[in-house]
Amino acid sequence: MEPPKQIWRVSPQDGTVRQALVRWAADANWTFGPDQWELNFDIPIQAPAEFEADSFQEATQALSQAVAMSESPIRPCFYGNRVLRMVPFTRSCNRSPATQS
Repeated sequence: MEPPKQIWRVSPQDGTVRQALVRWAADANWTFGPDQWELNFDIPIQAPAEFEADSFQEATQALSQAVAMSESPIRPCFYGNRVLRMVPFTRSCNRSPATQS
């Protein structure tokens, strides 16, 4: 029998998606701070929502998809050192410079 999925919640008390992710990351022992939010805007949370997920990464993906229809969709980038970075959807998660040919 599979263990039950965890419920990840956001609410207007969080204020913004960024603040909700700060809380989630702390709960999951991930790093996510001001330097990892690479967007020039915040996304307000106007209604409570719940995401049933097996992991922090899965919940963050679900939250990102929930705001994907907004004017400014976002992309989560997960790294092996347990750092989350949020970027505009149009930007790649790859931070290495492009190689020149």
